[in-house]
Amino acid sequence: MGLGFRVSRGLIMEIQDLNNKWLLLEGEITGNFKSLRLDSKSIPDLFIGRSVEGNRCLILKLPQGYKADFQSSIRQNLSLELFEKSRWIVLSLLEEQYYDLFNDLILSIYNKVVHIDKASIYVSELLKTYYKWSEFFLDSSSYGLSDEEIKGLFGELTILTHPI
Repeated sequence: MGLGFRVSRGLIMEIQDLNNKWLLLEGEITGNFKSLRLDSKSIPDLFIGRSVEGNRCLILKLPQGYKADFQSSIRQNLSLELFEKSRWIVLSLLEEQYYDLFNDLILSIYNKVVHIDKASIYVSELLKTYYKWSEFFLDSSSYGLSDEEIKGLFGELTILTHPI
């Protein structure tokens, strides 16, 4: 028994469509990126690509006249960079073990922005989705201390080294 609605094939991008596009990006990379537009239905110019380092990327080409206002961010397994000269926002996967999850992230962003024609809105959606999803890419098997734990230890050491 269905949920009362049906999504017609061809109206949405699926994982298999994305995997087929990744296969087209195999081979030598000349320049900074080798890229391919996600599809012709997307109003924002969204591309998938591979960097010269071999990292998979999602690339958003900004329209002329739009000035993005955010700081580049490098997380444990993802980076988000603004290339002002080329007008690209590049979301890169830094660890190949997360290919499947990165595909899900790309589809999540694509589905949120595909029909949005205002740059400020689709850039905002991309940024919100990046920060939300980046938590999934944190390596939970790490035995290192968190930032909060390091701050706490530093505070305790400072107190212990200064007599009262």
